[in-house]
Amino acid sequence: MFRAVARHLALVAGLTGSLAAGVPTLLLWSRRDRLIYVGDLFEYYLIEVMLLAALVFVVHVARARIAALAAWIACGAVTVFAIAAGFSIGNLFIPAAALFCLGGLLADLDRPRRLRNHILATFAAGGLQAAAMFALAR
Repeated sequence: MFRAVARHLALVAGLTGSLAAGVPTLLLWSRRDRLIYVGDLFEYYLIEVMLLAALVFVVHVARARIAALAAWIACGAVTVFAIAAGFSIGNLFIPAAALFCLGGLLADLDRPRRLRNHILATFAAGGLQAAAMFALAR
């Protein structure tokens, strides 16, 4: 019974995380011409976050086997984006990163080996996100 409840809560956390990432992205997209911190790559980062949120949403709704992995990957990428964006817009994406992490953790709670592999995937996704952001910022 605990496994079924954890699986349901993982689904809710993944869907809520998708909304928590998607709503600020859409709001920022509609105001991107009026923001003072807009750079050349700002739109691409917003598109990336929206694609990650959409991916997690779709795989959770479809109940795909990769739902937990998608949540962990989104957690890594969105966390690094929130840290790199700092206090300007980064604070808007911290709840989404936390919900993605919670969803992945609840989905993998009873499988420690899979949990370890997914946490490694989170760090890999975060590393790729950081490398891409720093490389493109130059």
